[in-house]
Amino acid sequence: MWWDKYQSIPFVEYGRGVSGCDCWGLARLIEREEFNKNLPSYIDSYNGYGRSNGIPQAISDNVKNYVPIKYGLESSGDLVLISVSGLFVHIGVVTELGSFIHSVSEEVGVLIESYKSFKYRNRVEFCRV
Repeated sequence: MWWDKYQSIPFVEYGRGVSGCDCWGLARLIEREEFNKNLPSYIDSYNGYGRSNGIPQAISDNVKNYVPIKYGLESSGDLVLISVSGLFVHIGVVTELGSFIHSVSEEVGVLIESYKSFKYRNRVEFCRV
């Protein structure tokens, strides 16, 4: 599957390439390499995780420029937006219906998980570049 090669990429805060990615960096890399879509880097748009001007704000501010997709109409390559209290705090990419790939943390790295799981099912939205 196209996503297999991304599972070994380590989590690197502000990472934008195969040597390491944060969640936006991984989504950006996959969109470029697999779907021929160029997402902006936004490397200057946030100042680290967990800060008030961190990646959650950068994601929320910038994904509003993309096309929203209704649940059930998502497809491989669509962005998976994960929210907490209405603010998008994390991003991944649909691999196949029901699953997504995302860069989680230094301890965990890149995972493929079900966005239909209890952990995510009421917190996801989708969009297309």
